[in-house]
Amino acid sequence: MRDILIGRRGRWWPAGLLMWLAAISAGCGTPESRGVAPIQLWTHWEGRELEILRNEVADFEKGHPGVRVELTALAFDTFARQIEDALRRGGGGNGPDVFTGINDWIGNFAEKNLILPIDNLPIESPDEFLSYTYEAVKYKDHLYALPISYECIALFYNRNLVKSVPAKFSDWIKSSQSLTHPDRDEWGLVYDLTSPYLNMPWLLAAGEPLLREDGSPMLNSPDKIRWLKSVKAFQDEYLIVPPRSTGRQTRAAELFVSGKAAYYLGGPWDIPKFLESKIDFAVTRLPKMPNGRYAPPLIGVKAIFLTGKGDRPISRDLIRYLGRAAGQRRFAIETARIPSLKSIYEDPVILKNKHLLAFADQASVGVAMPTDPELYAVWRPLQDMAFRPFLDDKYSAEQALSAAQKAAEEEIARYRAELKSW
Repeated sequence: MRDILIGRRGRWWPAGLLMWLAAISAGCGTPESRGVAPIQLWTHWEGRELEILRNEVADFEKGHPGVRVELTALAFDTFARQIEDALRRGGGGNGPDVFTGINDWIGNFAEKNLILPIDNLPIESPDEFLSYTYEAVKYKDHLYALPISYECIALFYNRNLVKSVPAKFSDWIKSSQSLTHPDRDEWGLVYDLTSPYLNMPWLLAAGEPLLREDGSPMLNSPDKIRWLKSVKAFQDEYLIVPPRSTGRQTRAAELFVSGKAAYYLGGPWDIPKFLESKIDFAVTRLPKMPNGRYAPPLIGVKAIFLTGKGDRPISRDLIRYLGRAAGQRRFAIETARIPSLKSIYEDPVILKNKHLLAFADQASVGVAMPTDPELYAVWRPLQDMAFRPFLDDKYSAEQALSAAQKAAEEEIARYRAELKSW
């Protein structure tokens, strides 16, 4: 594997030595000299996930003599746009053959012909995957990615403060209130109130989707207005979150690990740092809403994608290798990723991981992240035009969500016009 960001397997090589090695390789017939181009693998993973990915790729190369993988790690915030730009520019010569991504990118990339279906990839049968992970990477009846893991939010609680988490929403609110002491900077609940993703369980509580079947947004319905008001009630009526708890998920995590918060809304990505902090915590489902349904978080699936540029047998082999059970198990144990293959949940080590199993239980009542290409158009309007202004008392819930609805409709219209010229 050649990591193009940090050099070959994390080391820089002297120029003279590289020239000598190149001359020797040329005489022996390298993959390039035989016309076999390296596989370009792009990822937005970082930290321990990236380290494991490097190791997995190195093992793949060992099992495939003469094959080289160039791994490029890029920042998540601009990753999707960089893929689009690279694959569109000059026929995609500078873009990836294979890349890691999230299932809600599928519709956009498929409509722009940037990714290919992998229906004929020799993988496990659909019933060997958790159903919601397999369905989440399909678009228009085609499988567009290999699901590696999935994530959603759930309810963390401090076991020193909470002995039993009430199942009903109203009782959970009362529990949070009993554990709130503002004079001591102690709070019943902490999370970033302005985050649409973290608030989706409340907005989806009535069973209404974010998008209609025709891809148009559905943001200002009476039920969503009602539940947006409930988000503000955490702050202004129930008084269970810190004042102006906006844009501060990092601060929320700090309060939780310091023992200053009873409940915390977060994802499996929080588990490693919470374990390191030594706080005695557990994870459970979000509460059952007044309509009898558990608050449903959105389920995002991490997956491996194939581009049109990279469509060759060896690229498909790499996708299959990175999605195998052994790799998913390693990511689950070392990074708290939740595996997509059912067989991993029979592993004795996984069965002892109560935090991972709690997230799997939470996901069983969740809603898969839509793959509609229009989905991307709802996030920023919800945050910037609905949650933030409403929580800052600039607009009513009705005004805020109506503004978000209008902005999303305009963005979707621009997007559809862009597709016609793609």
